Amino acid sequence: MKHIVWMAGLVLGLLAAAKAQDSDPLKHLTPEQKQQLAKQALEVLKKHCYRCHAVEQKVDGFDLSDRDGLLRLRGDEEYRWAYVTLKRPEESLIWERALGEDADMPPEKPMPAQQREVLKRWIRAGAPFPQRKRLPFVSRKQVLQAIRDHLNKAPDEQRPYLRYFTF
Repeated sequence: MKHIVWMAGLVLGLLAAAKAQDSDPLKHLTPEQKQQLAKQALEVLKKHCYRCHAVEQKVDGFDLSDRDGLLRLRGDEEYRWAYVTLKRPEESLIWERALGEDADMPPEKPMPAQQREVLKRWIRAGAPFPQRKRLPFVSRKQVLQAIRDHLNKAPDEQRPYLRYFTF
């Protein structure tokens, strides 16, 4: 009888733990919702952080436009840290410096609570970055045909001044 009660307690404990893990509302975000959250977070970061931490690179190795760099573990064997610790905002340096109780970033003024919540949700959701649209490959032949077609439509007096660049 003791074994049955013990097993029942174990099963109930495991079920409660599983339910607690499933209670995370961000776990069930659709890909579209994750992209929307990524866009919202990117807007907040652009508004408050990009000038110093993406454009001017005031902190070496801290580039908000590089997801891999944000997730990379740094430090020594005693103390390892990352700018973003996936799904754990309280362990992320971004949270500590920009959103936590002792926040000192951005230096001008603290972020509004709504924007802080967006970043917290973004980290908890796995810090997704907005997907970029893939541009179709354009062959050399297609480029030359487009240039030819444009030149054929251009007035004769403008043709000597037209320039074309490809990458």
